[in-house]
Amino acid sequence: METPAADESKESFDLDAERLALALESTDLGFWDFDLVQLKGSFTKACAEIFGLPHAAEPGEISYAEWLAAIHPEDRARAHETATAAQDPSGDGIYEIEVRVRHPDGSTRWATAHGKIYFTEDTGPGGDQQRRAVRFVGIVRDVTQHRLQQQTIAENEQRFHRAIHEAPIPIMVTGEDGEIVELNQAWQEITAYGMEELATMADWSALAWSEQDGALLDAEINRLREGAETNFPLKVATRTKHGEMRSWLIYAVTLHHTQRPTIMLSALDVTAREKAEEERDRLLLLEKQARVRAEEFSRSKDQFIATLSHELRTPLNAIVGWTSLVRRSPAQRELVDQGLEIIERNARLQTELIADLLDLSRIASGNARVEMAPVDLMVVLEEVVQSLRPTAIERQLELQTLVSHEETETRIIGDKARLAQIFSNLMNNAIKFTPAGGRIEVRVRKEYRYVQVMVSDNGQGIAPDFLPRLFESYSQADQNARWQRGLGLGLAISKHLVNLQGGEISAASDGLGKGATFTVKFPLLFDASVRTSSVPLEPTAFSTLPPNPVPEDHLRGVKILLLDDNADARLLLETILQRVGASSIACESGKHALEMMTTFRPDVVISDILMPEMDGYAFIRGLRDLGPAEGGEVPVIALTAFGRGDESDRIRQAGFQLHIAKPIEPAELIRAIAELVRQKAE
Repeated sequence: METPAADESKESFDLDAERLALALESTDLGFWDFDLVQLKGSFTKACAEIFGLPHAAEPGEISYAEWLAAIHPEDRARAHETATAAQDPSGDGIYEIEVRVRHPDGSTRWATAHGKIYFTEDTGPGGDQQRRAVRFVGIVRDVTQHRLQQQTIAENEQRFHRAIHEAPIPIMVTGEDGEIVELNQAWQEITAYGMEELATMADWSALAWSEQDGALLDAEINRLREGAETNFPLKVATRTKHGEMRSWLIYAVTLHHTQRPTIMLSALDVTAREKAEEERDRLLLLEKQARVRAEEFSRSKDQFIATLSHELRTPLNAIVGWTSLVRRSPAQRELVDQGLEIIERNARLQTELIADLLDLSRIASGNARVEMAPVDLMVVLEEVVQSLRPTAIERQLELQTLVSHEETETRIIGDKARLAQIFSNLMNNAIKFTPAGGRIEVRVRKEYRYVQVMVSDNGQGIAPDFLPRLFESYSQADQNARWQRGLGLGLAISKHLVNLQGGEISAASDGLGKGATFTVKFPLLFDASVRTSSVPLEPTAFSTLPPNPVPEDHLRGVKILLLDDNADARLLLETILQRVGASSIACESGKHALEMMTTFRPDVVISDILMPEMDGYAFIRGLRDLGPAEGGEVPVIALTAFGRGDESDRIRQAGFQLHIAKPIEPAELIRAIAELVRQKAE
């Protein structure tokens, strides 16, 4: 039984509902009004259109079952349960739901409904008051377009996030408070960090970025959020979880236009590019340095050629000049003797210059060789010092050899002649560049398993900027500095010869005017023995000759065949041999010499190597093809201007017994002939 005081005024409510329906006619909202007691209700035209009711042309009545049937089957139970729950007397009667509705044409629409359950107060059998749902009023809106827009947005967002996740470049999305919203696969793979490890920008600044880079990045992100101009991209050094440093260029964009928008950071890894640029810069620097060295080397060679021309022309000038004077004044014995002495001295100087050039050529071609054997280094030094002492005395220099008292072992494995050449170079330099009254010391001492020789002087010294180039070929200091005479090859040759024998050489000087010290170290014999088999050996040209000179009259009656295409050389040889009593015939070609073999039958043949038409090698092949009766076994001496290691081997293998390097020393030639005659007689 309804209580009038508890019931809402039906007439008033109907009037309100009618007014609401009229008001909603001008909108896209539909209105319904259900009588829950009779389970039927009324609806507006808009409501009928939204629910796809068949009589949607005009407002009308509908049963609850018809209304429920218009809802999509998959949402129908939920709609009924929601409506039933709203009718619970203990509730507030609010009804809100979003459902799909099925239209007669088969299309599906989305609708949002908002309703209100109205209750009445009844007096129960026991006299207690009971609430009962009697009316269901609500509005409905078609939200299909909104749902489609949301779906499109969701799909686009899903595609966007998938694109971020699968992007080949590192991408991070950071929220307003610095939290990491998204970290794509590339970022995680490169850094080896995940979102669970570093969840905020502060975490990344603490572990992956330097404090300075992290602060700069935060500041620029804040400027981006505020719409201010930024300095992106930023170069940031990123440390991976494994400690590897990567160089990144970080870009930033706003993803959502809100007051404090979400920011997307993308990183371009430029580590490889920077390494390539560094390598390019390194190669450019090396190329520049190589070009500078090449230019310096070219200048050095030009200077060397100019110096070579000067050094060769200077003794030639003396030779030619004094030759002319001697020829014009043969009766002035004192002048002739003086001229011959000067001519001989300058000729020997030229020989030394040419020897240096040949040594340099051997070094450049890799043909420099040494004859390794046990050598007492002290003996070599004493011989060199004694040979140079007269020069030092003439220059008013004190030349001393200082050896530690405990020094008893100075034996090494080396080439005695080359060792003498090395120390002669060093001591000659000291003599040249130490002024009168100066002092030169040769110190010998043992240093662990090495013997060390130091050649020191208190002369002109060496400029600090020239020390690193001191042992380079073609290198000379300024003409006003230490190296002002000679070709500047001696030290380069010495260094190579020292290295070839397993030693070390270095130079030290406190500067110009403060003297210099050259230090040479060789392993002592008990350490050096392991190296004897590793160095190419070359027997010397006269290793079998006796050291003592042979009396010149021993060649009396010896028959010698001379072969040289140069007339002056033939005349020189004939004159030398005539003075010692030998009988000789001179030939200018190999063909002529072979013809003379059958009639002259010499005891020894002397042949030049470098000749036109038939050279010395072709000649000796033709000679050895002759039978013994025709002189095919006669001993032959080769004359050569080269004398290099490979040339010496070739001469010996061709069948020559000995070879003598030009210019010829008459005494050496005489001893060589005498020795071959002696060997032939045995």
